[in-house]
Amino acid sequence: MRKTIVTIILALAAVGNLYAQHEKRNPWDVFITPKVGANYSNFVSLDGQYKLGVVGGVNIEVFLLPKLAFDTELSFAHQGAHAYTNPKTQQTNDMRLDYLNTDYLFRWYPFDGLHNFNIFTGVNTGYIISASVNGEKVKREVKKGTVSIPVGLGYDFGPVSVDAKFQYALTKVARTEIAKKNLGDARVMAFWLTLGYKIQVF
Repeated sequence: MRKTIVTIILALAAVGNLYAQHEKRNPWDVFITPKVGANYSNFVSLDGQYKLGVVGGVNIEVFLLPKLAFDTELSFAHQGAHAYTNPKTQQTNDMRLDYLNTDYLFRWYPFDGLHNFNIFTGVNTGYIISASVNGEKVKREVKKGTVSIPVGLGYDFGPVSVDAKFQYALTKVARTEIAKKNLGDARVMAFWLTLGYKIQVF
C-alpha cells in the first residue's frame, strides 16, 4: 500500500514538473476546478471527537496578477462531532451538520521556482441543509448560516490540484435557547483535504 501511494505521488510530481516547464500565468487567465475530498471536523469549546465527512464542489479561479488569483468556490460539506459532551445533561451525543458552502478566497503564488505552490485565505459562508443529533432532526434549532475563516495551502501537479485547509467558524451553531443549553458556544472547526482537476477556460 505504501509503495502504491509513493508511486502515485512521484507520478504526480513528474507530471507537475512537466507542466511547470511550459506553464505561464497571465492576468485574466481563468480556471474551473471540480474537486472532491474529505474534512475532519469537531466543535470548539465542547469535549468531542472528530467526525470524518465528505466534501465536493467546484471553484473558479481568476488570475489578477501572475502571482495573485481570486477564487470563488461552491461546495457541499458533511461536518459535526462524535461523542461530544452535552453541557446541560453531561451525556455524549453525535451531531451531523450538512452545509452548502461558498468561499471567497485570494490565492498567492509566492515563489518563482515553485510557482505551482500557493497560499490562500478569505471568507467562507455556509447555509445549513440538514442537522441531526443522534438521528433526530434539529435543523430548526441551529443557525441557518455560518461565517468562517479558511486558511490553507495548495499545490498543482499539472492539471491536478491538491488543497489542504483549516477552517474556523466565527458563528455559533446554536440558534434557539434549547440549542444553546445543549451546545453552549459550540463552533465548527474543520480540516479539509481536496483533490481537483484544473481546466483552463480563458
